[in-house]
Amino acid sequence: IWNRPRDARDMSQQIELNIGKDLQFIRVNGTLVGGAIGLVLYLLSQIPALLSI
Repeated sequence: IWNRPRDARDMSQQIELNIGKDLQFIRVNGTLVGGAIGLVLYLLSQIPALLSI
């Protein structure tokens, strides 16, 4: 009756099917947040050069 995974491969496929969209959302959010933080840090590091002009 229950569709139980037989081995690790089946288990990982079941997990990917069940929460794959959530994992993709987390990956995209992590990329965007990391990029934004990197941009802010870069801009903050450029402030001393701009002030010395």
